[in-house]
Amino acid sequence: MTAKPLRVGLIGLGAQGRAHISCLLQLEQSLARIVALCDLSAATLAAAAERVPDARTETDYRRLLDSVALDLVIISTMPNTHEQICCAAFEHGIHALCEKPLAHDAGQVRRILDAAAHHGCQVQLGTNTRYMPQAAHLRALIASGRIGAPLQCLVRGVQGKPPLWGMHHHRAVAGGGVFAATTLHNLDLAMWVSGSPSPVSVCATMHTQFPAKRGKLMPAESPVSYDVEDLLAALVRFDDGSTFLIEGNWCEDVKPSRVGFELVTTRGTVGSNPFFVTRDVDGELVDETPALPANNWSRSIRDQNLDVITRILEERPLEMHDAHQLLSLQRVIDGCYESAARGREVACD
Repeated sequence: MTAKPLRVGLIGLGAQGRAHISCLLQLEQSLARIVALCDLSAATLAAAAERVPDARTETDYRRLLDSVALDLVIISTMPNTHEQICCAAFEHGIHALCEKPLAHDAGQVRRILDAAAHHGCQVQLGTNTRYMPQAAHLRALIASGRIGAPLQCLVRGVQGKPPLWGMHHHRAVAGGGVFAATTLHNLDLAMWVSGSPSPVSVCATMHTQFPAKRGKLMPAESPVSYDVEDLLAALVRFDDGSTFLIEGNWCEDVKPSRVGFELVTTRGTVGSNPFFVTRDVDGELVDETPALPANNWSRSIRDQNLDVITRILEERPLEMHDAHQLLSLQRVIDGCYESAARGREVACD
């Protein structure tokens, strides 16, 4: 068993990194301690250090990994850095919890997984929505067969404006736009609830509406490289015969912030937001929605971190994601961007 408390370092201290700090500080200090902080911005780093004054601070993750003994690193940087930071952590024998998307393409995901295995380390993707009680209920319900097999799923990631507070709108940094940054959360959750099928093919279209829409949101003195899709439609076929319809939009005109999924099965329909379970019983629709706690983003991050930390301390595997799930998700991402670029359906290789 790994000695307590687990030594945790955080790389990337933007909004999600700060959320991780808050959640880690809620845990018992006998379980885990934040011992290192890293961010390119000296001002951001100094602000975080005020919350964790005993932590070592560095603006370069390489110096951090070289100078501090760590058991776990939480990576909340932009996706273009994930592969290099993960692999550097593994070389130091450090496990990684990395925010999504894990990488820019399936090749990078494979290299991350290979490096982790080579160095005897583990990596988990930061899709904390899987830790919400409603999601866990839907996953167990589908697995039980009570509501039948998945047939068709509508996945939505729709909001009224682009997230201009970060670099999610620059593809070289973010790996994509509305799909990679927003819709991915709901897609991952829907695939997980459905039993983690393998994608077969994708047909997608993508458009860029900004700045023709919502252009006034950008301050004139703050020019930006905006080169990602902010409108997405995709159809994904899976090996279990199910089909996913994906809608992503950062410039919604009518009903902003429609996020979540609805999954039609052979015996009913379930939804994540709003949460519901409807089952067909002898031709009658029966509401079987259980009374569960409301989804809470911060709590799900805390529960995720606690699960990862506990498993590492007890030398148990990180089981929320496996290699198949990580690669399947990335293959859908890659397929959508390839299909949109080619203007036709493509196979998910």
